Amino acid sequence: MSVDVDALRAFGASASEESTAVGAIESAARLSAAAEALAGSAVGAALARAAGPLREAHRAFAGELSSLAHAASSNADAYARAEQAIAGAVSWPADGGAQ
Repeated sequence: MSVDVDALRAFGASASEESTAVGAIESAARLSAAAEALAGSAVGAALARAAGPLREAHRAFAGELSSLAHAASSNADAYARAEQAIAGAVSWPADGGAQ
């Protein structure tokens, strides 16, 4: 099996950045502001009910992205260690003699 460890590390870093970005989304505050502006209407009531679940969905998704980033980084480390161990196990002496 061949794994591009650098690409896996880059993916982990990117997923971590996206997790931070998603976690920083403040759409619930915007929905709450819109709900206040439309108070007394059916749309305002729907917006008010949606704010909390939307906030929780963003937090949950950010958490999943963070877990994915951690797994990618950990897997990159594990593959790198495995490649080093295999390379050490199958290396031959410089003089070509028996190992």
